[in-house]
Amino acid sequence: MLKRRRNYISRFTCVVLAALLMFAIYPSSFFAEKDISATELISIETYGNFETAGIDIKFDNLITDETASIFYKKSSEAIYREGHSFTKYDGNHMATSLFDLKKDTSYDVKIVVNGSQGSTEYFTTVKTKPEYTLPVATKTVNVGNQQQLDAAIVNAKPGDHILLDPTGVYSSANFEGKSGTEANPILIGSQGKDKPLIEGPVKLYRSNYIVVNNLEVHNEAGIGVQIRGSHYDVVVNSDIHDSIGGPTTYHGNIHIHHSDEGSMPGIGGHLIMNNVLSDEDHEPITDTQGPGNSNTANDRQTYFGIKQDDNPGAFTTIRGNIIYGVVDGIAPSGDENSDPVLGQDEPDLLLTYPNQNMDIYDNIIYNVKDDGIEMDGLTVNSRVFHNHIGKSENSISVAPVYPGPIFFVGNSAYGAHQGSTKLNTGVRGETRNLYFYNNTFVQKTGTTYGVIYRGEPAKTNNIVYKNNILLAETRIINSDNYNYGMNMWHLNHVFDYNLGFSKLTEGTVYKWSTIQGDPLNNARFDTLEEFRAATGQEENGVWGDPILNLTPLADYPENSLLMDLRIASEDSPAIGAGAIIQGISNRFAGDAPDIGAFQYGLEDEIEYMNQLIDQYIATGKLRSPLTKQLENSLKQAEHHLNKGSIKLATKFMQDFLKHMNNKKDKISADARLELEENANRLMNSWNQ
Repeated sequence: MLKRRRNYISRFTCVVLAALLMFAIYPSSFFAEKDISATELISIETYGNFETAGIDIKFDNLITDETASIFYKKSSEAIYREGHSFTKYDGNHMATSLFDLKKDTSYDVKIVVNGSQGSTEYFTTVKTKPEYTLPVATKTVNVGNQQQLDAAIVNAKPGDHILLDPTGVYSSANFEGKSGTEANPILIGSQGKDKPLIEGPVKLYRSNYIVVNNLEVHNEAGIGVQIRGSHYDVVVNSDIHDSIGGPTTYHGNIHIHHSDEGSMPGIGGHLIMNNVLSDEDHEPITDTQGPGNSNTANDRQTYFGIKQDDNPGAFTTIRGNIIYGVVDGIAPSGDENSDPVLGQDEPDLLLTYPNQNMDIYDNIIYNVKDDGIEMDGLTVNSRVFHNHIGKSENSISVAPVYPGPIFFVGNSAYGAHQGSTKLNTGVRGETRNLYFYNNTFVQKTGTTYGVIYRGEPAKTNNIVYKNNILLAETRIINSDNYNYGMNMWHLNHVFDYNLGFSKLTEGTVYKWSTIQGDPLNNARFDTLEEFRAATGQEENGVWGDPILNLTPLADYPENSLLMDLRIASEDSPAIGAGAIIQGISNRFAGDAPDIGAFQYGLEDEIEYMNQLIDQYIATGKLRSPLTKQLENSLKQAEHHLNKGSIKLATKFMQDFLKHMNNKKDKISADARLELEENANRLMNSWNQ
């Protein structure tokens, strides 16, 4: 096989979109050898977020047998590691994502395109963002009533901080047409620790670089915080609740839409972080509601915690929020009911401005009437990870969402009345290119649906479940396709390395569907072995009780159904039974990762590093005298951490890094890289 190496020339265009967005486009000019294949890679787009990155590649005349792989490393390091392979999502594009990156760090990226005519390497870089911090004021304007607030907004200049007296009375904050800059955003916040109450809307309409910090917002008449035609706005540390607007409206506590009305169509770049988004004033959500009314708001109930719609703009980050009491917790994809319907082979779906490169993570969602996270709509290359979901009708809905890819990684959910994941009720397009890795999905007591609910009518394709715990009251998979002939289907699904277990002592635990005419359509299986033999699925799957803690999380209401879903015993069949998924399985001890969202015994990061050291000693990657130096540094760091001295614990962890640098000949490069990343991650967590 001919291998060609193409290097981009030194001239490139790098567009840095604010402190909230790092997005680079590299042009098609590059050096190439002769006999170039028919498929040309003409652009690479990279987007670096805090802990992740998105990579999008565009081809000229993409042919069907082309595949692409990605390798990445810190720019300061020598060794590449492999990431998740690319997914083709339209006629000319592929995309993938990188996880577990370090903040504010440059990475080198190598892309390898493989086809029948050879293999070609491309090189680029991506830089992650530093941790978000509030901007520094160039001018502070203190206000105590609505008249003063209106005047402060009218006269606001970039860098102004408009600070509200918490005892004042305020009915709105309208920033229409008012913007800060990347270097000097405009901030509205509090004069102290207490949150001022705005009894009305906060409107960011064609308002770029606005920061909403430490406010309480309650709008009886409609949306709480409305972001329309705007870019790079931030909503942090705020309580936004009971945004009602009438019994038939679909309002949200935060609503982001119509980015194309602003000056840069298709770009949002918003950050929604560390807020409480709730409905406190509505009829209780019962356990007896059915699927027919779960998506209808009760009297005086806010519909969305966070909603994006009508070309909301790409690059939104929704992170670390607590959401409860609403109908849908987070509905970020946008344009669920809007044309065009995006086809798999259309030449350039990005020209239609689908949402892309969203990061939704570390959110806690409970007591929602319908979906915890409703991904329904249009999105490319987005990431949903490390969210914890309690009571809901469905934990995660993908009904429909396209074109993908979308990665669901490390989420945990317990309280679904129907399915932990729902793949039905959507036929406008084909739901496709979804990857569910290392999630823990548990049915609540009394539920009769499947953990994975694949209903009808639906079109679904290329949906992958690996390394998930699927703990059922009844069925692991409940899938239907009876009434729509050849026009509906569930095709090219991959289930493997999952742990399944049901409380049923007899009867169907896997109900499978594909397409009309297939003998396996609507087939029923009473055991994992029967399911595996008939379908070829779960070749490496595991059956058995995962032995989870299943105790309520402290500090949340008892009826929230937020549960501790960590593995509780070293006897769990989930331990060490997972697959190593490139770019996903970045942290595990032993020969293979555990199945599920949590790696057993690795909650203690120092203990995890000790396990890595033992592993590297056993494989010859770490040798004396460095061995003792590293073990002693970790012991001292743990000692001072337990005494409450972050400063001294950090010092000994820095000594740990120095020892590895001074004795590089005693440790392999890949072992040093892994230990260094974990040490830095640990120090960052201590000093945040």
